[in-house]
Amino acid sequence: MPISPMISDGYDCQLALVEELSGVLGGEYDIWERPSPLLACPLRVQTFGPQGARLIDAFESELESLLRDASDDDAACFALEDQEHSALIAAVDRDRSAVWVIDREVAPMVEAYVQAVLARQRLEDQSMGLREENTALVEQVTNDFEEISFLGRLAKLLRLTETSHQLPEFIGEALTSLRPIIAARTLVYLDLEGDEPRVTARADMGDELRWDNETLELLAARHAERASAGAFVSNDKALHVSPDGETITCYVQVAVANESDSYGYLMAINRADDAASRACGPLLRLSENEYGTWETSLLETVGSVVAAHRSNLDLVSEKEDLLVGVVRSLVSAIEAKDSYTRGHSDRVARYAQRIAQQMGYDQPALDKIYLTGLLHDVGKIGVGDAVLSKPSKLTDEEYDEIKLHPDFGWNILHGLEQLRHVLPGVLHHHERHDGAGYPDGLREDETPLDARILAVADAYDAMTSSRSYRAGMTDERAVDILKEGRGTQWDPEVVNAMLEAHDDILAIKQGYCPAERITRTAPALAPTCQTS
Repeated sequence: MPISPMISDGYDCQLALVEELSGVLGGEYDIWERPSPLLACPLRVQTFGPQGARLIDAFESELESLLRDASDDDAACFALEDQEHSALIAAVDRDRSAVWVIDREVAPMVEAYVQAVLARQRLEDQSMGLREENTALVEQVTNDFEEISFLGRLAKLLRLTETSHQLPEFIGEALTSLRPIIAARTLVYLDLEGDEPRVTARADMGDELRWDNETLELLAARHAERASAGAFVSNDKALHVSPDGETITCYVQVAVANESDSYGYLMAINRADDAASRACGPLLRLSENEYGTWETSLLETVGSVVAAHRSNLDLVSEKEDLLVGVVRSLVSAIEAKDSYTRGHSDRVARYAQRIAQQMGYDQPALDKIYLTGLLHDVGKIGVGDAVLSKPSKLTDEEYDEIKLHPDFGWNILHGLEQLRHVLPGVLHHHERHDGAGYPDGLREDETPLDARILAVADAYDAMTSSRSYRAGMTDERAVDILKEGRGTQWDPEVVNAMLEAHDDILAIKQGYCPAERITRTAPALAPTCQTS
């Protein structure tokens, strides 16, 4: 008997074909179960009607093998003919087939129809496959764009983070931007304080903090060893249950470390409920409720960036500490020439820093103005000892020599690139608001703000410090003079800021204790410049 196979591309197509043929052929068909290849059992009929009875009589010997072929192969359907009837067989799934008994004379038309249906179904399947691929591609491109945009924002944040004081803000903003991209309910940065991780920044979905910091710290400590060896990912086990009953079942922990130092960990906890917030496509995630390779890799990238940035900030901090040490040595050289001004530069630096804080300076700027205050009188190195230490009133010629110290200071420092920010304050801290100061006679806003702040701090310390030829004024008298000089000698806004911060400035003055000079007790034999 001739057999005509009609090929299909899958069982979704088979089901559609069965439904359509049942409508065309009147819906009368039997479902036949495939015999088990391991058991010698006869063909089993799930629905037995008159068509099935005729079919068994006509095709008993061939039907079992045809059903097996319809289920095993890519053949969607077979037409089997005898003298009067044809059997149309379409696989429903891997174990069952639908069987129609039709008149032989209409079998060619039915077969042609089936072929047309299958051809159309293949095109629809291909079209659907292309749409799914296109959707996946769009989602992947969107995901890649989100990742690139995030890394761009991260790079911008890196440029803006100049000191370690800004590191917590940098990490916090990075977590806030990253959380929706990897669709995390909670994203946490834990810093290693000693050997224990401590939460220092976090980003949560919504306002509710489902996981307290102590819980997250314990969880991070539990998996620290595994995370330090490589990203630790858990998608299939409950790690912790919150007081309100929510379980941590989806969890990633990566180390923030470089080759020599470990700084902490990044943790992503549970997937966000809002599926629309997930940026990653189906090709890049295990499922909507799991973390996959893409999310883990992005977290590792962020961890590496944070570690590298923190290492760089540590190097910058070491360099700044070295710079401050050199500056203090210069200040000590100045004060060695005039014992009566010992501590003056340090106090001026502290007063100026507090006034600048009152005027809205951020931390990096406060650090810079403190350094400027330390160096504001460095030019006095160029003033003769006799003039600098004269116990009586200076002559006009001697005062003119004293007035050269801002220029001397500028000349000493202007070649040092890392100290260029101190030059305006060093050069112009003796300018007056009315333009009667030196060295350039600048007035009002022409004088840099750093210099105007230093002018008030310098005057206050000069008035309240004792000299060999006079005792220092009281705080009340010095404050009265500053008030009287607002708008003429000093910038009114700076004086007002000083008065607003007066209690702190007075506390600095009263609590100030200069560092004791160290007396050498042994030769300096190590370390040496020569390395072994």
